[in-house]
Amino acid sequence: MTPPQVDGLSPEATARAVHVYEMQKAELKMRKDIFKRRLAYQYNKTKSPKVKVNFGSSDPLAVLSAKISGNSIQKPRQKTAYNVWGPHNHCFVDPVFNDAIYKELFEELPKDEQQEWIECAAQEHREALKKASTALKSEPSTAPEDCQRPISIRPAHPGPNRLPHWLEGFANRWRA
Repeated sequence: MTPPQVDGLSPEATARAVHVYEMQKAELKMRKDIFKRRLAYQYNKTKSPKVKVNFGSSDPLAVLSAKISGNSIQKPRQKTAYNVWGPHNHCFVDPVFNDAIYKELFEELPKDEQQEWIECAAQEHREALKKASTALKSEPSTAPEDCQRPISIRPAHPGPNRLPHWLEGFANRWRA
């Protein structure tokens, strides 16, 4: 991004051009920072060797471990009404700023339309709760994709000469 050409402009036009340039530069810096934070978050999330099980879903592994351990599956959280409204109206909002802008635009809606979206969010929450409780009470699925999911999330085999990372501490104690 190059600074504006201020040669031959009036002082007001020069000030306006410089102000617009500074605003664009600040926005670009903010977007780069958002992108860097997202990449750092994704990197830190994927470099972890732990396999995480989502207890709020109908994941068969999560359901089975909840049944065996006696722990309850974490109930799904209810979305706010503006987070339900936003994706249906994303053409009005830049995806980078979605939460704050969704909230502002949602608050500008008429009260009756806001109430409709509040009821829609509550209905989605009831359906998610019903799905989670049904998953916990039902028999295990025999669908091929459900049988494959626990196998596909297992970490890769470490090889014949190396123990898995979670066993190395135990092996070191046994050798001593």
